[in-house]
Amino acid sequence: MPLHPSDVRPALPAISLLAISLLVLSGCASAPGSRTTLQAGADLPEHFLVQESDGGTRAAQAGEGCRNPLVDPRNQARLILQQSRDGWGDYQLPAGQYQSRQGQWLRVECATGKPLGLVQAD
Repeated sequence: MPLHPSDVRPALPAISLLAISLLVLSGCASAPGSRTTLQAGADLPEHFLVQESDGGTRAAQAGEGCRNPLVDPRNQARLILQQSRDGWGDYQLPAGQYQSRQGQWLRVECATGKPLGLVQAD
């Protein structure tokens, strides 16, 4: 016996609600690296500096986003931006720098240049 349109109508709100719920939940999914566990690095500077195109360096500034490259003001080690999101950037660093292991990046707060910790590269 075929279904009459009035028989299907009560199921539509439930299906719509389910579809909307799935869309909302998928919007809450994290971007790569956003929930990564931070590990302490060793001998990190208080903050990194932004290297300008002329080779000079300066402090990071709020509102300018993640800059590339960053430089350790103590030893001139260069960090190269790999990805950024929500005010932080993950930077590739020289092998073994700050007691990092292969496949780790350094997460830095972009507005201040403050190191947040080592993360596993995505």
